[in-house]
Amino acid sequence: MNRWMWFRAVLLAAVVGLGSPRAMAEGNGQEELDEALRVKVTAENLRDLNQVVELLETAIDEGLDVENSDFAEQLLVEVLLERSAQLAAVVQSVPMQKLADPQLQRVRGLAVTDLRRVLEYDGAPVQAKVLLAQLLSLSGDEQAEALKLLDEMFEDKATAELPAKMQAEAYSLRATLQEDPAKAQADFDAAIKLEPNEAQHRMARADFLRRQGKLDEAVADIDAVVEQNPDAAGAFLVRAQVQREQNKLNEALASLDKATALAPSAPEPYQQRGEIYRLQDDPSKAIEQFNRVLQMQPGFLLTLIHRAEAYLANKQYDEALVDIEAV
Repeated sequence: MNRWMWFRAVLLAAVVGLGSPRAMAEGNGQEELDEALRVKVTAENLRDLNQVVELLETAIDEGLDVENSDFAEQLLVEVLLERSAQLAAVVQSVPMQKLADPQLQRVRGLAVTDLRRVLEYDGAPVQAKVLLAQLLSLSGDEQAEALKLLDEMFEDKATAELPAKMQAEAYSLRATLQEDPAKAQADFDAAIKLEPNEAQHRMARADFLRRQGKLDEAVADIDAVVEQNPDAAGAFLVRAQVQREQNKLNEALASLDKATALAPSAPEPYQQRGEIYRLQDDPSKAIEQFNRVLQMQPGFLLTLIHRAEAYLANKQYDEALVDIEAV
């Protein structure tokens, strides 16, 4: 079960029991409420959930009695949460660089709208704030609101009853939104305390520590991840980046060799090795590495530029000119 399927399962579990047994009655909106319940029980996709929402909204608008109106609103919260979780899972399943796609932005907007509606109700599950914050954090213009939601969530006593995994993810997310480095560090520390074996929290803290110039501490976090996950090629790649910043070039090359052994088709280790060989004034080896990258990613701009510079350093002027003209 991936992280977003798990989140959806926990979020939906939070609303089980929100609805109390409804009063059987006749009157305005009762027919729509009955039909909403029938469709909800057999719902299989977003289209079904959309129909349930429409039926519940109609039932409430037509004037249900107080008891059934309360029940309909509780059920509406549940369905809105379920729909928003499904929409959010679509958004979170794509790479970050594709989030600007207008269709994905529309899906994200629909999920955000549902969650805002949920939070308008008294006693809305605190999980809704976590999911809304996660979606808002994907937009630079809305990150301040995401941080505010997470602050409110951690002030809510109900947060302590959330699963440790969900609390840890919320801390880790808030850490990335903090402007105060001390607060960010405290949030990363809290996430790791809750989930000490979760690699993503340590890798996130390692990246934070690297940006703070605390390179030895960053490497220590990465080493902890590697010890627990010796097949994590990405961790070796990140460790090599930090080791380069430490000017430990031979150690960085060793880390890159590990990354390549684990992920031989990944171009990033070859790119980094080429850059290190350039730093070591070995343009021939650098060119070999850049050639491998371009075999995997033909025409990749950054690699063409670096290879052209390596050709120039190696006095291969004709080859350098070809790359320069291709840029």
